[in-house]
Amino acid sequence: MQKQQAKTGAYGALELLMEDHQKMRGLLERIRVSADQHEKLIFFEHLKHEVALHFSAEEMVLYPAVSEYDDLGEFVEDAYEEHLEINDLIDEISDAEDNGETMEEDFEELAESIECHVEREEDEFFVKARKTLPSFELQRLAGLIEEVKRQGSKAA
Repeated sequence: MQKQQAKTGAYGALELLMEDHQKMRGLLERIRVSADQHEKLIFFEHLKHEVALHFSAEEMVLYPAVSEYDDLGEFVEDAYEEHLEINDLIDEISDAEDNGETMEEDFEELAESIECHVEREEDEFFVKARKTLPSFELQRLAGLIEEVKRQGSKAA
């Protein structure tokens, strides 16, 4: 726990969320390159968990904190919609009985949606948020994000 607290002091909320993005990109790539269907499903389960923790952190901490700012509020509305779309795709893949070509197509659609969302966050939203929010606020939000993720990991 001390390690995480020390990390929060060095990083702000956006850096923590970007680390999540890197984890998700890595899992997406592992799913894409794996030839073993069972291995793909294992990586997919890890991806589901990472996405759930990440979205919870954004929706419970970051988005409410920035939604009052005009230049960020519009992005937040779009991001909630993107989260719903991604969660729907995850549910479709999870519920699919066919683990063949249909799952591959659904997964590729999911990967594209996640990558688009992540890219938009990092290239647009985080840049604006970094300019809008003071660094002490981003550090405070980082602590809250870590707590949400800790609680989410305990529940899983």
